[in-house]
Amino acid sequence: MACSCNDRAWNRGPEDSDRSYVLVNEGAQAHEVVLVKLAPAAKAQDFIPAFESGAVEPPPGRPLGGIVGIERGARGLFSAQFDPGRYALICFFPDTRTGAPHFAQGMTWEFDVR
Repeated sequence: MACSCNDRAWNRGPEDSDRSYVLVNEGAQAHEVVLVKLAPAAKAQDFIPAFESGAVEPPPGRPLGGIVGIERGARGLFSAQFDPGRYALICFFPDTRTGAPHFAQGMTWEFDVR
């Protein structure tokens, strides 16, 4: 299964429950994929503040792995086994022009595994 991203969004995310995934960076900047199992009723945007400076609350979910530093045009491989639940892919890398993290520009992907 392939996942792909550009500089603003995930184009496609995981669709099955137990697989290896190839991440293809179709954007102009480096990216990462952080795979998160979200707590019930949580969204990707709820998870992110736990990593900001001064945060005291734990994130509503747990990181499961991913890939850091996929350069433009490169591919990376990650494997995951998904139990039923809600998940997200998040890119924390900063935009090279604005300095804002990619997630602030919409680079999150939420999905359910049943």
